[in-house]
Amino acid sequence: MKVLEIGAGHLPKAKYIPGWEEAEILTLDADKQHKPDILADAGEIPEEWYGKFDGVLASHVLEHFGYWESVAILEHWGQALKEEGELHIIVPSLEWVGRAVLSEQLPMSVFPHLFGGHETEWNGHKSMFTMRLLRNYVERAGFGTVAARTGLYAIMVTDEHGKEHKMQAEEHYVKAIKIAVA
Repeated sequence: MKVLEIGAGHLPKAKYIPGWEEAEILTLDADKQHKPDILADAGEIPEEWYGKFDGVLASHVLEHFGYWESVAILEHWGQALKEEGELHIIVPSLEWVGRAVLSEQLPMSVFPHLFGGHETEWNGHKSMFTMRLLRNYVERAGFGTVAARTGLYAIMVTDEHGKEHKMQAEEHYVKAIKIAVA
């Protein structure tokens, strides 16, 4: 089994996907400091990698593209997959932001969750997703949803004094299968 992790950064996660523990995992990132196997922008996977992977993981990557590009980006990532390959997408939850903003006490994790870290040119968020919108985009891009869930994840937040805090926010996860074209 061969898997592509898009935007893996310095902490690849694909080996934690059930069934992928023994997979050959290649990473793709635009930032050479992370030493990816494939140095490329997530929106421009080189054609020589089309149809080569059984699975693709993009964890906290899709929100770095404009919302108007979402379906096209998902279709592009699908080109890296073999027929009936698995696409795993994880994005920050817009519903969680709404609940947090309307709460009595706004958590410090809202702003990096909503806007990204901005440490590099690639780390700002350009869009956000509700679960319904994410599933809609995935299906419009030619995938059939197999599983979808929302849950908490750890996020590092730097306060006004430069001190880092490990906090929580909510993310959406969708596992989908590439639908064969007749």
